Amino acid sequence: MEVSQSEQDARKATPVSDIPREKEIQVTDTSLIIYDAASAVITIPAQKNIYIYSAYGDVYFCPVDEATNKYNPEENVPGIISKNEDIMLASWGLLEIEGDYKGASYDVGLNSGFF
Repeated sequence: MEVSQSEQDARKATPVSDIPREKEIQVTDTSLIIYDAASAVITIPAQKNIYIYSAYGDVYFCPVDEATNKYNPEENVPGIISKNEDIMLASWGLLEIEGDYKGASYDVGLNSGFF
């Protein structure tokens, strides 16, 4: 299936410089990023239901402390956006934090960079 030029243009990401100061960006139905253009700081709140795994339950996105190997579903994951629009995030995880599989992780990003 061929995609029209207008459809391709609509799919392009908004450049970081075009996002208004203190903007909440809805990434998916359940995820949110808060961006402060003045400081180039992003905040991703801890979030439940990033994915609902049918066998195990709700998957949470939250910060992970590398030193203690613990997670906190009540805190935010901080990050920055560089002048080159590279994104750096503090350590985070996709985890089960309740039920029979509490503590199971699907992915952990230790000081992630997206370039």
